[in-house]
Amino acid sequence: MKKAIIMLLTVTTLLSCFTIFSSAEDAEITPRYSNVNSATVAFTITETGLAAVDITYFGKPGITTQVKSEIYLQKKVLGLFWQKVNIGTTDNVWIDYSTDCNGDFFHSFQLSDTGTYRAVVEITFSGTGGTPDVISDKYQDNW
Repeated sequence: MKKAIIMLLTVTTLLSCFTIFSSAEDAEITPRYSNVNSATVAFTITETGLAAVDITYFGKPGITTQVKSEIYLQKKVLGLFWQKVNIGTTDNVWIDYSTDCNGDFFHSFQLSDTGTYRAVVEITFSGTGGTPDVISDKYQDNW
């Protein structure tokens, strides 16, 4: 009996030394929102330097009441800093509002210099589903 207990303790101790982990390749956690089903953003710069930002969203019928998007462009300067691009609007920001449940916002701007650019996007979805959902991100491209 003593040998069996010692053997069981030895096996248990050895097994506890191994790290057990699991991994899922390309796993993505998708947040749940109360006022919107999904939103996608595309930022591209054409060969001629036309920067375009396209936001497509799908709200929740009967819940989504207003969508607000704010977009601005930045250029990388000296390889370290981001400087806002003058797009000719107030504060150099495109601001859009919509009360449509589903929709699309599109803006484009002709760049004058080559370099690394990014679009900074913030979309706010208001509705009866609770506090507003805010989706924000930065999208980068080169010209």
